[in-house]
Amino acid sequence: ERDLLDTQIRAVLHVAQTSDVRILFPMVIGSDDFARALAVLDSVVDQLGLLRKPPIGAMIETPAALYALDEILDLADFVAIGTNDLTQYMLAADRDVAELTDDCTPSHPAVLRAIKQVIVSATAKQRPVCVCGEAAGEPDFACLLVGLGIRELSLSPPCSAAVRRALRDIDNASARDIAQKALGCRTADQVRQLLSELCATAVDSEST
Repeated sequence: ERDLLDTQIRAVLHVAQTSDVRILFPMVIGSDDFARALAVLDSVVDQLGLLRKPPIGAMIETPAALYALDEILDLADFVAIGTNDLTQYMLAADRDVAELTDDCTPSHPAVLRAIKQVIVSATAKQRPVCVCGEAAGEPDFACLLVGLGIRELSLSPPCSAAVRRALRDIDNASARDIAQKALGCRTADQVRQLLSELCATAVDSEST
């Protein structure tokens, strides 16, 4: 939908001239489709004669993107991990069924390893990485993400207080230890058990 994309980009770029704006392209598969999207954006920038182009990011939420990370990172100013879609595609789950099973969860070790892969690659290329999706709003999982190396979470306002409280109550060393153990788990249930132990430790520390 090139015409629609042009219209949306023009509107965002106009706002970006006077406001703090970032553009995040979803469902990136590899460097080719991302580069074509960037070309559209650059074309609009030239047409409008704009002086300021906002930071451009790519959503990493497809298995294909995991195998093209370095090329995507060479083009992006930042990346965001979409946990909802990444989980669905990584675990080959139908969207309508995914919510009905405990196995289709971002806590699955395969998904956690994919998240860690993105963090390692992004860090090596000095690209900021954040996590989007419902999982970022779960306090225990947010602690796990911090342990994996995430420093920016995108979540709905109603979840923010509980997540901030959970992050305040743990230390980095504990979060990293749990994350390392989670990466070595075989099932989502094993990861959940680790997270419950993390929560219990935090409660004990708070009570003392």
